[in-house]
Parts: sequence; C-alpha cells; structure tokens
Amino acid sequence: MAGDLETLTLTEEVTGSRFQQLIISGPYMRAVNRYGSPAYTEAEIAEAGEPARRAAAGVELAAAILRQRVPQ
Repeated sequence: MAGDLETLTLTEEVTGSRFQQLIISGPYMRAVNRYGSPAYTEAEIAEAGEPARRAAAGVELAAAILRQRVPQ
C-alpha cells in the first residue's frame, strides 16, 4: 500500500492482482457511497475458487494493516 488515506493504492503483492493497483481509495469510496460496492459478499467469496479467496484475504490483510497505521 502506498500514500495517505485519500490517495491509498493497493499493490499487486498484497492483492495478487495487477489491476487493483489502479484503484485509488478516495475516488473509489466516493463511488461506493454513491452507487454501492461491487465487492463480493462473504457468501460469494466463500463459494469462489482458491485464487479468489486468497486475493480477498490479501485485501483484508491490507485493510487490517491500514487500520493499525491510521489514527482513529
């Protein structure tokens, strides 16, 4: 992960996807607030294949690390 909260981008090594690094947190969260999240539900992740579950776990780990770094 790189940058502050508004410009945070995920890295390929965390997510397992080279495409998610194109997502910047500020504009993404504004779109989620306006249109809803395109993210899989927990049930969809559970039903997905192993690579998808590993990618989701990487994003979850990145979020946990970020929560430790950002003051509440």
